[in-house]
Parts: sequence; structure tokens; C-alpha cells
Amino acid sequence: MKKSFLIIGCIFVSSIGLMAQDSILLCQNQVRAKQYETALKTCQDAAKTNAQIGNAGLGFAYAGLLDWANAVKAFTILIDADPRSFEAFANRGSANFNLGNYKAAYDDLSQAARIEPRVAARLQPQIAAAREIAELLPIKKAPTDVERRSLQASLAANDLLIGRSVKKLNKEPQANIDALDRQISDKIDEAIRINKHNAHAYSIRAGLYEAQGVNAKALVEHTKAIAIDPRSDSNFHRRGQLYAKMKNYPFAIADFTKAIELAGTQTVYYNSRSDAYEKSGQMDKALQDLTRAIELQPRNAFAYNMRASFYQRRNDSAKELTDLNKAIELDPKDANVRLSRCQYYNGVKKFTEAIADCTISIDQKSYIISDLAVFERAVAYTGLKKYALAIADLSKAESSGMVSNADIFAQRGIILTAEGKKAEAKAAFDDALKVDPKNQKALDGLKNIK
Repeated sequence: MKKSFLIIGCIFVSSIGLMAQDSILLCQNQVRAKQYETALKTCQDAAKTNAQIGNAGLGFAYAGLLDWANAVKAFTILIDADPRSFEAFANRGSANFNLGNYKAAYDDLSQAARIEPRVAARLQPQIAAAREIAELLPIKKAPTDVERRSLQASLAANDLLIGRSVKKLNKEPQANIDALDRQISDKIDEAIRINKHNAHAYSIRAGLYEAQGVNAKALVEHTKAIAIDPRSDSNFHRRGQLYAKMKNYPFAIADFTKAIELAGTQTVYYNSRSDAYEKSGQMDKALQDLTRAIELQPRNAFAYNMRASFYQRRNDSAKELTDLNKAIELDPKDANVRLSRCQYYNGVKKFTEAIADCTISIDQKSYIISDLAVFERAVAYTGLKKYALAIADLSKAESSGMVSNADIFAQRGIILTAEGKKAEAKAAFDDALKVDPKNQKALDGLKNIK
């Protein structure tokens, strides 16, 4: 679950000394600014003068650092001081939930709702989740034949879920997707009826909710799978991926870190955590994880390609090319790496080299990747002023359905501009902007033909 801490209002006490008052205000401000590590010392000092504000600040600071055990302790002090504080119960309930104390979380959140009925509706989803997970514990091992039958049902649900992805990709009618969703749900329900401690079944249900865009429910199902099988690295990784998709990077990083602790040789976990670090602005840690993945699998072309992509986003073209060259040395026919180096060469206007790499990528007939390479080769042909070949590749890329129509229209506009067909070029750029109003190629193209 995402953090759902309620913000406790600031309390100003005029009777305390100026220095003590400063520590209280500083505690509050540091927590608001998410300076959690700094706030720990400040709020400890504040608690000596004003226990309510100081311990509230400590609770929020520990929560911000995902130190749930100490957050629970801080909020417990608040509850002991004021047993009618719904905020303290709600915040301790959330901390207990994230700590894995689901029965305690249910009790705390329910108490918060009883004290202040106006927050009951807001707390209800987490109350329900805590109750559902608490009812699964403790885990009882089912007989082997029961486990087998339940797993067969959840595996069948997984197969249907994969089929759903294909139908979605093929843009089948929503009625067909909905019918398949019901089949998947029925199979999951069957698996859980047979064995309610089948972690795989909850993981598949989470996948279904994600596919339907119901992320809050998906998080609950992922958490059920983890509660049942806390030694499963893949369960933590899957939940971390969902947190990352929801841009909750601290929680994503925590889950990826747990997955790494459980199975430290899985380079995909380092790649996932690197992406979360990068998106949260922690560039040094992001690079460290990408390098660690290479150290674990020094013959893995994909690992070098991932780090090359990082260098590309950081505008370090020299290191980008070095990693791309190493990846291709390791696997000369890797369609993805060839596409990456083709894009690099297009960026530095080495169009002949780009065409060579994209052509190798295309020849591998790799699903999606080779289609993207066709578009990228069209860009290279445009750079060499081979417009007929560029148009031919654009048409292939368009028919594949794997390339954004906005990019297709924008690139066509660039070609038409180069051929002096300004009216047609403007129409192409306009079409691109209808699909994607922020398409930079189209915006730049319109400026160039004015």
C-alpha cells in the first residue's frame, strides 16, 4: 500500500522559550521539506519540550525513511499521551501495515475510524486490506494434492492473462477483453477456494488488476502474495515494479532491495532498482546498480546496453558508445543493441553506420524491436537524402503498428520539407500534433517551414 499518513497540524506554544520554540518549528519544517534524517535529531530535541509535536515529527521522519518499527514506537508514545487521537491511531496503523503487522494495523485503523467517523470512508480501503491479509495468517501448509490442484488453476489463469495481453495488443473489442477477464477471475477464485494460501494466485490477480488499471487493488494482492511467501524475491520485484509505475520510488526501491537481498545474483533486480534510483534523482546509486549488474554478468550484452542507455540520458556519448560497442562485441546479432547503436549514430549524424546497424536489427526479425529499427533506418535514409528509401521504410513502420503515428507523421513532414513540399509537410506536422501535441520533431518542423 502507498503511504497514507495524515498530516498533524502544527501546534504553537507561546509559553516556551525561544530556543525550544525554534526546535519545534524546525522539526515541523524539516519534516515538511522531507529532510527526514536531519529531522530525527531536531524532533528528538523538540520532544523534550513538546512531546506531541516532537514525537509526531519523529513518527513522520521515521516513516519517510521507511523505518516502520521506529515509526510505530513514536506514534505509540502519542497514543499513550492522548488515547483519543485519531491521527496517531491512523498513522500507527499505516506504519504497522507497512511493517507487516496486519492485525495490529486493522485494530489501529479501525480505532481511528471509530474516534473520528468523518475519516472512516478514507480509511476503509486500508482497513479492508489489513483485515483480508490478517485473515490469511498464520500460513498453514495444505496437503500436496490440494496445492497441486490450486496451482494448476492459477497457472491456467496466468495463461489466460497472457492471452489477454495478446488480445489487447491486437486491439480486439473491449467486450472480448471483458469476457476474458471474467474467465481469468473465475480461475483465480477457483485456485483460492482450493487453497487460500496459494501466493501465485494472488500474484496473478494483482497482474489482472494492473492490466485493468486498478493499481490500488493490485498492490493489496501483491502484498497478500508477499505475506504468504515472504521469501519470494519475485513477489517483491513485481510489487516494486508496480510502485515504480505509480511513481512511488522510495517504496519501489525498498522492494527491489528486498528482492536483491533474497536473490542477489538476479541482474534484472539491479536494473529495476537503478531505474527507480534514476527517476528519484539518485544518479550515483543508479549507475552503481547498472555497474553491479555488469559485474555479476560480464558476458551479458543486455547489461551493457542498459548502462549505455543511462549514459545516453546523461549526455555522456563517449561512455555510451563504449558500452554499446562492448555489447555488440559480446552479441553481434542482438537486435536491441543494434537498434540502440543505430539510434546513437543517428544522433551524431553518422547515417551510413546507423543504416548498417539498423539493417542487422531488422534482419533478426525480433518482435517490436525490428519494427522500431525500420523507423530508425528511415531517419538515417532521410539524413543521407535517400528520400524514396526513407518513405518506403516509414510505410513499413506505419503498417507494423509498433511506432507512434505522431513520430511517423513528423518524420514524413521532415522528408517533405527537404523535398520542398511545404504545404504537404505542414499537413504532416499538423497530423503529428493532433496525435501528440508535444511531439518535438513536429513542433520544430513547423518552425522550419515558416
